[in-house]
Amino acid sequence: MVWRGSSARSRHSSHDVVVPEMVAEDELETGELLEEDSVEPHRSIAVPADPVVPPSAVPLGDNFAIKSAVSAAQYGRLDELTQILDRGLITPNSRDTDGCTLLQWAAINNRRDIVKELQARGARQDDVGGFLRETALQWAVRQGALEAEVQLVKGGADPHITGTEGMTALHLACVFKQTTSLYYLCAAHPSLVDAPTTSDKGGLTPLMVLIQHWAKPRQSRDNAEHSKNMLRALLAFGATVNAKTARAGDTALHLAMKIKSDHDVVTVCQILIDAGASLDAENDAGYTPARLIKERNSPIITRNLSRLNRSKKVPDVLGFWVPWAQIFLGSLLTTVFGWIVGCASFAVACGALNAVAGLSTKMESRLQHGFSAGSIFFIVASGYVYLIDQVTPPFIVWYVFAVSVLVYHFVKTTVSDPGYVPIPGRSDEDPSYSKISESVMEEGLLSEQYSSSNELLVALAEKGELFESQICSTCLVQKPPRSKHDPVCGRCVQRFDHFCPFVYTAIGKDNIAHFVGFLLWCVLTIGSHLSVALPYLWHQCEAGGSPSLSTGVEPVGEGMHMGLQTGDDAAAGTDTSILSRLGCIFTSTSPALLIITILACFHWLWITLLFLSQIGQIMTDLTTYEAIRGFRARPTASCGESCSNLANVLAGKPTAGPLGPINGPRHHHHH
Repeated sequence: MVWRGSSARSRHSSHDVVVPEMVAEDELETGELLEEDSVEPHRSIAVPADPVVPPSAVPLGDNFAIKSAVSAAQYGRLDELTQILDRGLITPNSRDTDGCTLLQWAAINNRRDIVKELQARGARQDDVGGFLRETALQWAVRQGALEAEVQLVKGGADPHITGTEGMTALHLACVFKQTTSLYYLCAAHPSLVDAPTTSDKGGLTPLMVLIQHWAKPRQSRDNAEHSKNMLRALLAFGATVNAKTARAGDTALHLAMKIKSDHDVVTVCQILIDAGASLDAENDAGYTPARLIKERNSPIITRNLSRLNRSKKVPDVLGFWVPWAQIFLGSLLTTVFGWIVGCASFAVACGALNAVAGLSTKMESRLQHGFSAGSIFFIVASGYVYLIDQVTPPFIVWYVFAVSVLVYHFVKTTVSDPGYVPIPGRSDEDPSYSKISESVMEEGLLSEQYSSSNELLVALAEKGELFESQICSTCLVQKPPRSKHDPVCGRCVQRFDHFCPFVYTAIGKDNIAHFVGFLLWCVLTIGSHLSVALPYLWHQCEAGGSPSLSTGVEPVGEGMHMGLQTGDDAAAGTDTSILSRLGCIFTSTSPALLIITILACFHWLWITLLFLSQIGQIMTDLTTYEAIRGFRARPTASCGESCSNLANVLAGKPTAGPLGPINGPRHHHHH
């Protein structure tokens, strides 16, 4: 029989303490972590029992004293431990009957003050103990005892030491999903990121160990989410994605193919491929990840990864111009060949263009961006070509002004900084750093400018302020409240509202005013266009469905009207029913103008609804992301407070934010 750790509660402390619990020796599955084909995770062995040195060589001291000292170290009774050490009954390096040191007991229970006292008295920090011959730092990492880890590393503990399983402290953090431990260890000792395991079946980097234990049977979905964050963090710290194992020459992508869930395989491989992993790397058996994907015969994996691999050869901007070509071809072909032949030709052209644009992984966002910009251009162009003679000079001046303001807000929304959270160490190449860092510091998240993300993370850990929910695993920065990482922009955005594909950027604290302006002027500009185009089309036909020689539309400045039946038509007794008139419009007017007008109606409707929704959310101090996630809007006591919220958000000032989620507590730091 051997021991493993379990939690108990002391009458002396409100904290949980790890104490040994008897388990069968065959449950330990020693060395399983290094088996590339294993499917069961290693059990959490917090306190192994077998002594690592002969009992005669262990300075046990007084038996009662060592038991009392161990208990004091477990439960954080500093005064009691100090008295025992001062009496000289034991030394700081004494071990219990299981060969475990006082420092190990203090570390595994996260007793930072005990660890600090033992360090001051000369305790050897790198002594190994227990069945797995691990150090106090490794014990602390297994339990996620971050405060003890920080104190040990500050005192000089070596995180590169490996136990009987050949794993460093960082490998253990990956196995037991200790995300904050991973942040701290990688930041404090960057050389750990690619440190291989050292057993006979070793050669696995922390990245490989993490992927190997991605989808074990006992892993919950919460742990899978932790794994995803840890994978991104390792890559952000510079982990080598194409490193190979010592035994089989497998890369991280080879190991990812052993994950049982197809969706998890796609998730892991997408992250790795984006980081530069090769689908063509061969292992010792001559297999490439691409071949393993083919042999797995999963439509989900094949479709997603094949598209991802091809996309690296196709520029994303291609998707931006496809809608322009589609709108132009649709108008041109229907005008030249008529509705039937033109629509058939247009369908073929659209299919070909989408097939080319579909090679890009960002096709949907880029297509919508191009659709937005192309629609604005062709709506304005159609007004100039078909409607310029139907309006007065004052209307032309107004329309040119409205289009100019619309384009200004569109460009500013697209190219301006949405409110990126600054990344330490990028002040020279990031022109937005100085502006954003000031607003971040106002919220108390950065008390000083750090030279690197590593320095920031170490400082947060030493101050006890390193929390997984507040750290972006991709940017490695501390996120302000209500911020979120945007995967398309690749940065964290303050007061993240949503990613808008029609402007192809994130909407955040610093560009939401331009976005609201863009929506407002879209409504006004497209509405002005429709106020001319709809009456023009309506009066294009005379009674009986024949084309009219005159427009039937009075100039805008002279009282344009849009009647179902004119006085002359009524006097002549002609048929001017709605269906008859619509049929005439469809067959007799310009297909290009009709297509653009229908497009304008569509845009005006959804943009108006979006504008009203956006204004309503701003007045209740709620972002689109928070509304989708189920947060409750903060109640406003008066119309004045709603107007104040609107003014503050449009001015880029911080606001209180929502009260919380409808279905229970949820932290405001989103990823």
